[in-house]
Amino acid sequence: GHHDHLPGSMTYEIHATDYQAPQALENMARDHFALMKTGPCLTHAFREAVFALAHIEDLLLAGHKTARPSKIKEVLCRVMDDNPGHWRSHHSAGSASDWTVLFGYLDRVRYYWARPEVKDALARLLSNLDGRIPPPLISQYLPKQYREVSEGLITPEPARLIRSKIRDALFPYASACGLTST
Repeated sequence: GHHDHLPGSMTYEIHATDYQAPQALENMARDHFALMKTGPCLTHAFREAVFALAHIEDLLLAGHKTARPSKIKEVLCRVMDDNPGHWRSHHSAGSASDWTVLFGYLDRVRYYWARPEVKDALARLLSNLDGRIPPPLISQYLPKQYREVSEGLITPEPARLIRSKIRDALFPYASACGLTST
């Protein structure tokens, strides 16, 4: 490569490696960029898993008069609209409920998970689904995690499904650095 003249012990740091193609990550690793900073792609994966679980919760609790749904998406949007500092300057949308805000790759949602109301809604979501997620719904909303559940690699607990989704986002980095067996 064009960096063959560099000493083998030198390493470099690169910011914003989120959403890069696997080959690009491999090239960075080969070119001594051993510190690849990421963030939004991991919190994006977290949000994808939480929203998938919210869809499952909606289906499971529909029609149950005594159910107390988390309403995680509604709570998140309300908190974001009430505190728009982390997203308003990045989006032209007028509301946090706009798909470009909720699903954007910049993942401005990530700044709101630690808010007390959002943490409470997330805890309720996880509690509502603990021990209750039917395999067909995992297959529908989290297909890669369904495969892991069906192969006995993970249990169908909400927190484990979320962690698995985040691991999927980390896989290209591990692979680029030669840390996987596949």
